[in-house]
Amino acid sequence: MHIPWALNYLAFSHFTHSPEDTLRQFGRATLGQVLGSEDEGEAFVEHFAQWDSGSLDDARRKDIARRAGALQRQVANGEALTRWRFWNWLHLMAAGRQDQQTASLF
Repeated sequence: MHIPWALNYLAFSHFTHSPEDTLRQFGRATLGQVLGSEDEGEAFVEHFAQWDSGSLDDARRKDIARRAGALQRQVANGEALTRWRFWNWLHLMAAGRQDQQTASLF
């Protein structure tokens, strides 16, 4: 349930088997399975890489917030909890509202 741990595990597993893949390929193949589509997996990894490098622009920051908000409404209906956890974690990181190493159930 701790997103950094999940990302670490997923990346380690993916790149152990496919060491020549790019981050986008990781997003499409592995995160796409977790997040529901190849496009969403690729979008997450692109946003994440921008945030991690310190070059996240306002448009991407707003997109992260939009995605987390839309998924939060689905969670209220009993759907998309895992997807929301990933996008909400990234939203909190991008907004500077949570420490990277803080464990959270949500």
